[in-house]
Amino acid sequence: MDIFVLLVGGRQVIDGTLTIGQFVQFSAYIGFITWPLISLGWVINLIQRGSVSMGRINNVFKIKPDITNPPKPAAPQALQGNISFDHVFFRYELSEKTKKLIKENFIDFKDTFTRAIENNWVIKDMSFDIKAGMKVGIVGFTGSAKSTIVNLIPRLYNPQKGKILVDGFDIRSYPLEVLRSNIGYVTQEPFLFSKSIRENILFGKEELLSHLSESEITNKIIEVSKTSHLHEDVRQFPQKYETLIGERGVTLSGGQKQRLAIARALLSEPVILIFDDSFSNVDTNTEELILSDLKQKTFGITTIIISHRISTIKDSDLIMVIDNGEIKEMGKHSELIKKCSIYQSLYYRQQLSEELREEV
Repeated sequence: MDIFVLLVGGRQVIDGTLTIGQFVQFSAYIGFITWPLISLGWVINLIQRGSVSMGRINNVFKIKPDITNPPKPAAPQALQGNISFDHVFFRYELSEKTKKLIKENFIDFKDTFTRAIENNWVIKDMSFDIKAGMKVGIVGFTGSAKSTIVNLIPRLYNPQKGKILVDGFDIRSYPLEVLRSNIGYVTQEPFLFSKSIRENILFGKEELLSHLSESEITNKIIEVSKTSHLHEDVRQFPQKYETLIGERGVTLSGGQKQRLAIARALLSEPVILIFDDSFSNVDTNTEELILSDLKQKTFGITTIIISHRISTIKDSDLIMVIDNGEIKEMGKHSELIKKCSIYQSLYYRQQLSEELREEV
């Protein structure tokens, strides 16, 4: 733009059709309006993007959840940790969009599709009892519905058939806040925020710990971090627990993320503690140390551990072997290694893998 003004205006000054004063004045005006015009384009683009984002957020707010509080809660406010599955069947329901696509594009086969999906149970007639304070391991091949089982306990989904009981009460009779506040859930891929380590451990627990002083809260954070063996790593950071970890914890390793999530779950002192393959990125030596400390710290807490490593769950009070949505065997490690072919296959395969790793 400046070059164009200089060429055209300079030619007119030479020809005498424009004075130098007029040329300077015009150039100044161009300079005054250039940045506002650029900013206007940027603002328009920002508004368009913001409108789209706001529309998506509004769509989320308009969604009515399928999982709701009971109209008249009948269950107690305090949990002990007994869990029972009573002939539970579960399948994932089709979205309205998918149902519409089937109806429009597969008119001749829509009934066949519907029947096939309705009979495709992810969990099939599952029954078991877990007493309060027990340590239970769940093991099985990938896709056997291990995670789905534990997702049903905090009512992330409702089963289509059967009942899930906590302390003898149907979980549908508990207010969601009461049920979920008593359950600590650590996933394989924990969600972390672009905040400090301290804030991530405290996430969702601010109200619970509001009666404590800052120093008492800090001591609790350090205590749970020591149990999850995160504390020593944090001490190496220049800003310790005030270290910012970036979006989704990008500055932390996979194992550190999982240990931070374990510390977060322990901070609320839950009645039921669920680990969904939460040690997969932790090396075996650190895992043994964490499990040893957890055994002491979680005494009396109902603990459910899903793991692909037999070593993680072999000391459990009860181990459930899951295959294709069904319980194939239940028992202790010493019993299953003798009578369950799936468990034997998983165990010996892992032993062979460890031996090969040691040789390399």
